[in-house]
Amino acid sequence: PLLFRDGVSLGALVAALGSLESLVTSLVAAPPSGEGYSRTSAIQSGVTLVAWGLVWVGHWRYSTRLVRTDDARGADERVSRTRLAAFIATIVVGAGFTISGIVGAVQEIVAPVIGRLPYESDVSGWSWLGPAVSASGWAIVWWAHLRRLRGEPAAADPLRALHQVRLASHGMAAVGLAFGATGLGWILGLSIDVVFGGIRTTDPNRL
Repeated sequence: PLLFRDGVSLGALVAALGSLESLVTSLVAAPPSGEGYSRTSAIQSGVTLVAWGLVWVGHWRYSTRLVRTDDARGADERVSRTRLAAFIATIVVGAGFTISGIVGAVQEIVAPVIGRLPYESDVSGWSWLGPAVSASGWAIVWWAHLRRLRGEPAAADPLRALHQVRLASHGMAAVGLAFGATGLGWILGLSIDVVFGGIRTTDPNRL
């Protein structure tokens, strides 16, 4: 039950903030099929945002109330490894989506300078706003869960608190390492293509 609850909570959070980015993008994009397309997309994203947001809020409030109770369920919740894993997973996911959103926003800002790709030609000059809003939302989630983890009842035990902080720190470091390794791989691959005339240098759509 705890795994189901925390899994649904994290999934709802991902869906809600993903819909937030889609909503902002729909509001600032120049729709390819006319105004009706943009309005429909915005409505769908808004409804999805509210629906999944309510699911997340409900699970979060239930979990918060449960950990404060004095009965057996509250005692189990306060030392639950599943609860700790849910916090770590949310922190790691939040860090990943924050970095991804920042990268997406920077890409949308830099793209017009070096030449926008054809499939992006229907997006207005505000296309960076969607990823930026998503990154901001995930940064708040990241910070809030990290702060809450440090204030959990189980953190009163110094040794357990140290383990929790280490898990969070190592998880965030792994996210940074993954993004750095991926970026380095792309740079090396593009460099090889430049030197040897690969497809990404002869076909601009592959850049």
